[in-house]
Amino acid sequence: MKNYLILFAAVILIFAGIVLFTGFLGNQFGKTVELIVLGIVAVVLLVLYIKSKRS
Repeated sequence: MKNYLILFAAVILIFAGIVLFTGFLGNQFGKTVELIVLGIVAVVLLVLYIKSKRS
């Protein structure tokens, strides 16, 4: 049970980091850059997910 809580907390912290980072970029460079970076992050996460399923 403790491992699940640690994993859950780690996922929430990573998600919060991604949101804060892209929000900062959006404020500095505009919403277009924010959406592009979110798209890149989504593609990277998808590739990591597919690689983990194949192994």
